Order: sequence, then C-alpha cells, then structure tokens
Amino acid sequence: MEWLSNPVKQSAQNMENQKTISPLATWLLIFDNADDLDVLRDYWPSTENGAIVITSRDPLAKMFSTVTDGIDLEPLIPEEGSDLMMNIAGYKPTTDNKEQSLELVKRLGGLPLAISQISAMIGRRDMTFKEFLDIYEEDASNRAVLLDQDQYQHTLSTYWGLEDLSSSARCLLDLLSLLDPDSILEDLLVDHFPLNPTNDFPSSKLLYIEARKHLIRSSLVRRNKDRGQLLVHRVIQDVTRARMSRGGLKAAFELAVSILSQNWPQASYSFSHETSLWAASDKVVPHVLRISDIYSKNPDWDIPINVLRDFAELLQKGSW
Repeated sequence: MEWLSNPVKQSAQNMENQKTISPLATWLLIFDNADDLDVLRDYWPSTENGAIVITSRDPLAKMFSTVTDGIDLEPLIPEEGSDLMMNIAGYKPTTDNKEQSLELVKRLGGLPLAISQISAMIGRRDMTFKEFLDIYEEDASNRAVLLDQDQYQHTLSTYWGLEDLSSSARCLLDLLSLLDPDSILEDLLVDHFPLNPTNDFPSSKLLYIEARKHLIRSSLVRRNKDRGQLLVHRVIQDVTRARMSRGGLKAAFELAVSILSQNWPQASYSFSHETSLWAASDKVVPHVLRISDIYSKNPDWDIPINVLRDFAELLQKGSW
C-alpha cells in the first residue's frame, strides 16, 4: 500500500544518487473474484497512478468506490461455447462433436462456468457430449450425480455459493427453481406471500428484497427492473434442485402451488371463460405447466390433500 501510494521506480543508479528524482511507475492491481466488496476498502490505493480491475459475481461491483466503468459478462454464444467445450474436454472438432457440443451448450444456457466444469467432467469420464446430455435429461436423480457428486475439486453448487446463502434467500431460490425461468414476474411473488409459511420463505416485501439482494449479488438471479422480472438460468435451477432434499423439494412444490393459486385471477363465477382474465392468466400458466412437469416426475410424493386439490384446480383452469 505504501509503494502504491508513491510508486517510485528504484534503480541502482538513482539509489546511489539521492539527488536524482526517481520517476513514478504505473501499476495494474487486480482484485479477482471479489465477492465481498467491503473487503476491498482496506486495500484501495489513495493515488491515481495506476489502474484497478475488479472481477466479481456481484453486479454492483461496477459501482464500487471510484470505479469509472464496468460491464456485465453475458453468456457465451453457442459457437464460442462449443469451441471452449471441445478444447477443455480435449476432443477434436469433428462434425459430430461440433453438433453435439452445440446442443449441450444451448442446454447449459451458455454459462462459461457450467461449460468448463461439465466439459472437464465429460473428458475425465471419456463420454461423448450426446451421452452426457442423454443421461442429464433422462432423470432428475442423474442430474444430482452429474452436477454435484462428481469427484472434483469444486462443484457447481460450491462455485455459486449455494451453501452460503441465507435461509430466506435459499428458500426463494428453491421456489424459483420450480418456476418457468423465462417469465418470473416479481408481482407473482410479492403480491401474495404464503398464508401459512412453513419455512423461511420471505413473509414481507422487505424480507423479499433482502433475500433477492443475496441472490443477485451472487449472480444466481438477474433482475430486469423495467419489466419487474427475475431471470434464472436453467442450469442454476437444475443445480438447485439437485441439491435439495426430497422433503425440501416437496415443500417448495407445495409453496409454488399456494402462490400460483393465489395469483390466478378471480372470475365472477366458477371456472369462468371470461376473456378479460386471459392476460392475467397468461402470467401464471407457464409456471403451472412447469410444476406439472416436475410433479409428473415425482409421482410418489405424499402431498397433503388440500394442496393436491389446489393443484388440480390450477390444472383445470390452466387447461381452459
């Protein structure tokens, strides 16, 4: 810190001749993977003789201290992701490898972390990209093995810090992992909080904002303020569900049914076909389809009868 404040270039000549004014050096300081931005304040140089680069999962890092510019790194386009995947796996860019890796990259949403982790896993197991994708899509239990139980230094869930989330943030992420990732409007979550919360899911708007902050700072969730929408990568949803216990998955499903049931627009009479309700219904239907798909893959759940009744009513209304 002392040198950064006065970065004098030292040489044998100017050290011998004290009357010589030594030129100042320019420097580059990199804070890599800085997820706790408050830590940086103790190491922030007081002069402007150099440049500082921060890499962080926290999108607010670009507004830290005297930072003048910042960018959000978007997912890789399929072609770039395919090249990275074949390079890490150590596979030749044959026609089959190219086609299969492109399909897998699209399924992974272009996330560089997921691509690098899974490519290394495929290479170590001497699998083809198609073999991995077939197993990955076959059954939810396979995802738990492939995504989280591989004998590797770091798993995806560790990299994303799922274990470090607050209980309310984790409950919010559990719920989001069951919803349609492309149409999560925040109104669905904050207009109807659980009537009888059985876990640490946020029970007020303030608690929701606090939980949301943790997810955004960890880059697990992105937010479109203008549209009031949350965006979650499908791979993050997969990893989250793979880490959930059977009881936790069941609790999240029951919570999803409760919230979606409250959000379904009320008609003037039972099972109304009023066209005035269609716009409001369209906000809920994609999530009903998603939880229906998840439920169909867990047919032996012991769901309480009142939850099953609400779920059946959602399916009936959604089908119309």
